[in-house]
Parts: sequence; C-alpha cells; structure tokens
Amino acid sequence: MRRVAMLTAVCVLSTLASAQQSAVIALPAADKEIADATRLKALESALSKSVIAWKGATPGTSGSVTPLRTYLARNGMMCREFEEATQVPDTGVVLNRLACRDAQGIWHLVR
Repeated sequence: MRRVAMLTAVCVLSTLASAQQSAVIALPAADKEIADATRLKALESALSKSVIAWKGATPGTSGSVTPLRTYLARNGMMCREFEEATQVPDTGVVLNRLACRDAQGIWHLVR
C-alpha cells in the first residue's frame, strides 16, 4: 500500500511539476525523472534547511531541493515550503514551492 501511494505521489508531483517547470526549463525525460524522485525524497524525509542535490543524466544538468518549513495547514494537511533549483548548461532557475500531503499520503504541488 505504501509503495502504491509513493508511486502515485511521484506521478502527481511529476505532472504538476512538469506544468510549472516546462515554462521555465524543459528537462529531458531521464533528468526529469531524477529531479522528481529527489523532490519526493526531500518532501518525505529531509530536514528543513537541508539541501538534497541531484545530478542529471545529461551533462551539465543538475539541481537541488531544500525544504524550508513544514507545517499543518488549517485543512489538516501537512505542508512543506521548499526551494527547488534547476540548472542546465545555458541557464538556471530557482523556484519557491509549496506541497501538501493529503490523507492518502500523496504530495500535491500547490505552487
């Protein structure tokens, strides 16, 4: 059950992240998969202010996820604010993001 929830979470985060990141940096599929897995790992288990870095399969592609704050929202969902940095050979971007976990344990990107 937990594995299914984590796989579903990866799919939800992947879809939402694609919509937001595609306007800024388009990552090749292999790099996007690495970035999504790192984001999920950071949301699930990283301490606030700790940097979880990733290196892409494509040379010069990398990034990091830094959880900043964790809190319980009014609706009862656990939420995490985090910073997500993505670097490709010619450019980089840093986004301030927010994700909340629903009752089934699935993370949803709010922004």
